[in-house]
Amino acid sequence: MGTMTTDAPLLWMECFAGDARVEGEDVDTVVDRFVAHANENHDWPYPEEALRNYARNYAEANVRLTGGVERLSQIGEVSIHPVTDYRIDDWIGFFDHDAFAGNPDWASCYCLEPHIPATEDSPERPWRKIRATMIERLQTGELMGTSPMSTARQPDGSTRPHDPATSCTDKSTRTDQTPPRS
Repeated sequence: MGTMTTDAPLLWMECFAGDARVEGEDVDTVVDRFVAHANENHDWPYPEEALRNYARNYAEANVRLTGGVERLSQIGEVSIHPVTDYRIDDWIGFFDHDAFAGNPDWASCYCLEPHIPATEDSPERPWRKIRATMIERLQTGELMGTSPMSTARQPDGSTRPHDPATSCTDKSTRTDQTPPRS
């Protein structure tokens, strides 16, 4: 039997029980293999859709997370800005590529959980829906956020002008309804 070679990168995810690394040539294969692993090795109460969402979120995060994971000796100058329409792309870009580089298991959160907790029926939601919900809530003003921005120097000498550590406040829970100031 010959060995099959491909130029496509192998996608992977870790089982959240910590007992397996599931690999595949594409996201759908990883998802199917993870669900098979879960059914064969675990007695979890999660619906299959939640397991599929978890596997897809993790495998796709491994592709989109491009941020560095090296600890920086200094982060540079920091300024804090409100997440306005002008800065939503920076905020989303941070979560798309940097926020959980090195931890793809968490890369689907986009900080929605404190505002709209997952339900027992749907403990793991698709990251694209979470992302779209956060964008809508920021655009409509339902959430008001801040984004500290740093001019961190990278190991290769470049700077990363968009390196926000973020915060979002649900407008309905704020006593002061004015947007945060930079």
